[in-house]
Amino acid sequence: MNGEPSVAAPAPTTDLSPDTLAAIDQVCARIAPTWPLDRLIAVNPWWSLRHLDMPKVSVRLAALSGSRAIMRRQYFASLWLRRIKPHHLQEAAGRLNVSVDQETLLAHLNGDEPAVHWLNLSEWLDRQPEREGRMAWSDEVIHQISQSCALYFQRIEQQPASKDNNTFYAYWHDAIVHDRGLELLMGQPGLLNVFRSLPNTPDALFAAAIQELGIHPDILADYLYALLLDINGWASWVAYLQWQDRLQNRPDSTLMRELLAARLGWELAMHRHCQARYPVLAQRMAEQWESQTQDWPVVLELHQQDQQLTWVWQVAAELSYQESLHKKLVQPPVLAQQPAPLLQAAFCIDVRSEPLRAALEQQSPEIQTLGFAGFFGLPLEYKPAGTQWSQPHLPGLLAPQIQVTEAGVANPEVAARRYNWHARFHGLSDAPAVTFSLVESFGLGAAFKLARESLFSGHDKSTSRLQPPQSQWRLQQNGQDLTTAQKADLLSKVLRAMGLGPQFAPTVLFVGHGSTTRNNAHAASLNCGACAGQTGLLSAQVLAQLLNDAAVRAALLSDHGVAIPAQTRFVAALHDTVTDTIDLPDTEVSEQVALWIQQACQTARRNRAHSLGLPVLEDDELSARLAQRSQDWSELRPEWGLTNNAAFIAGPRHYSRQVDLQGRCFLHDYDWQRDDGFQVLEQIMTAPVVVGQWINMQYYASVVDNYKYGSGNKMLHNVVGGHFGVFEGNGGDLRIGLPIQSVHDGNHWRHEPLRLSVYLAAPREAIQAVYERHEAVRNLVDHEWMYLFCWEPEQGIFSRLLHGIWHTEFSAAGKQ
Repeated sequence: MNGEPSVAAPAPTTDLSPDTLAAIDQVCARIAPTWPLDRLIAVNPWWSLRHLDMPKVSVRLAALSGSRAIMRRQYFASLWLRRIKPHHLQEAAGRLNVSVDQETLLAHLNGDEPAVHWLNLSEWLDRQPEREGRMAWSDEVIHQISQSCALYFQRIEQQPASKDNNTFYAYWHDAIVHDRGLELLMGQPGLLNVFRSLPNTPDALFAAAIQELGIHPDILADYLYALLLDINGWASWVAYLQWQDRLQNRPDSTLMRELLAARLGWELAMHRHCQARYPVLAQRMAEQWESQTQDWPVVLELHQQDQQLTWVWQVAAELSYQESLHKKLVQPPVLAQQPAPLLQAAFCIDVRSEPLRAALEQQSPEIQTLGFAGFFGLPLEYKPAGTQWSQPHLPGLLAPQIQVTEAGVANPEVAARRYNWHARFHGLSDAPAVTFSLVESFGLGAAFKLARESLFSGHDKSTSRLQPPQSQWRLQQNGQDLTTAQKADLLSKVLRAMGLGPQFAPTVLFVGHGSTTRNNAHAASLNCGACAGQTGLLSAQVLAQLLNDAAVRAALLSDHGVAIPAQTRFVAALHDTVTDTIDLPDTEVSEQVALWIQQACQTARRNRAHSLGLPVLEDDELSARLAQRSQDWSELRPEWGLTNNAAFIAGPRHYSRQVDLQGRCFLHDYDWQRDDGFQVLEQIMTAPVVVGQWINMQYYASVVDNYKYGSGNKMLHNVVGGHFGVFEGNGGDLRIGLPIQSVHDGNHWRHEPLRLSVYLAAPREAIQAVYERHEAVRNLVDHEWMYLFCWEPEQGIFSRLLHGIWHTEFSAAGKQ
């Protein structure tokens, strides 16, 4: 553009000191991953900070960006005397070594929280009185980087080779220097010349910015982290891509560094632009920057002092819940010696399964239920016949080990085309805001289908029943079919971890779970978190097929001493968490078992109806209403997912069978006396407990700061890149976490943000040995991301582990 002022870029050294490189790497490692929409699982958004104390992380986040890791004060006022009692406050203050009286704690709830936090250059520019522009700098920075991310990641997903030819930083830089509308949008002639002057590589950009902005080494890491927090959603997507690289043993990428360099590039460009065009403003901002740098320790201390008393309230709320749970769990247990079971049913430990388990157990003492992670211990990756596409069906912490596909498909190519058509149609029809494009693509048939499902969306029982797989499942590892011996070895480990056997009922159900919703970008988040956001049906079907195989049973007996009676039949089933129905093949169970299941589902639906705002209804009408919710395109809250999850319990079921756990507990069966070497305990503490903590923290974070760690209003969602995530509206950062409608009913929070309390019915020494061997578990416990209890059911004693020391928290004998 003629008349644009030229920008002469300084020529700094491009060498970065070891301390600078370490600071950059440290910051890039602070971001936790987010999974794509089609395999969405819950993640602790602060997972990468687990080596730091949670209250300290909360303080730094508030001081850096104004984001939150604890509820606002007014929330705790609503709990006072209703949930939190004076002795809870007293105990919480003592634990945190805070000397404070009750009056001061109550007065704290009425005070104002600090409004000051670190300001990046874009925020400083937005606060200047003479700012010339038509859009806030902060908004444009996030919007432009976000759009670049969406286009870049969609491109490399469609053309993987393009990643090698064009790094993200180069792609971003090329896009912005050719964006002729940027100067008009911001009302800033000459801005493109500034961007053209930026260095061509990330390291050179870091060196130039550190030198020209005068970034002091003491604040470098915090400043860079504040920049990443501006684009935390896309940083989380990059962390996911890097997580997958590590699972596949691929070399670490520099993608996060390139993203950070792009964000820092905006800061350097704004600095150079002000110096060239607004020297007086540049001087004033330099003085403000220097003052902010010097005051940074003061700001941190201000937030620390402010949050200190709020954390007393948070701990008091957690103590209140724990106290009520302890009192429930010391009630006299159901006798361990029950009649020989006629039905055994293994459910996922998902908190939505626990009420249905309880309802099923109420039908007869001859029913035994078990809790185990919903992938049932099978490290599967599903690959439809004739396709190259694959879908993991296991926790995100793990990499698939076994590929499963349909065996005996006559024409794989035809099957693949049919699968792709159905997947595309259902993917489109279930996505938000696609009604018109769907009809345009698929014709009037799709229009009639949409109208029928919108106006007459009752549950069609004739098509909802599960049928046996049309063909047997084929299992392969490294391209080779699994042998019978390999299958038996895998199953022996699964059965041991599950606690199933040596007694087997005539009918054994494996009950996976999934959620039926429409027009819901986050539908996968309501499916099984242990199955990579899919339903647990595939894992249940594969496990049932393997255990029904006569050759595999013979190998289990000869090689592992596992004797399965000839009359025992294993059956796969699916729990629909919206309708609280259990679907299974009609011919696979007896009339008695079918009746028990039907009655249990009716009980579960009646117990849950009030939470969904439904009136008292007859069973058939209630079932129809819930089915209608599952198909209603306009329903914002078809179910409450895993809201109000608060505890993880691993122990013999007969100690909790008599307790109303209110659907708040991940319930894992475990008997330490059958666990030689405590290998199963180690698996529980390092896998299901960690997954439970991720789920707990996702719900927690989506409540305490839905703007930064939730995905906002689902009515405004637009899907990005097909499955990357959502924008709220047409731009801004990629949103992570849960929509506000998933945790709030319009009047009240439906999730109480409490850190997970983990209860293990095992010897202290065994628990502590695992804790000491695994740094991740130790970090979660010692840095206050979750609580870890030893539960001694026979004595009614609960002891908490912290920093390697056991503290007796509750005793049925009255000692606390």
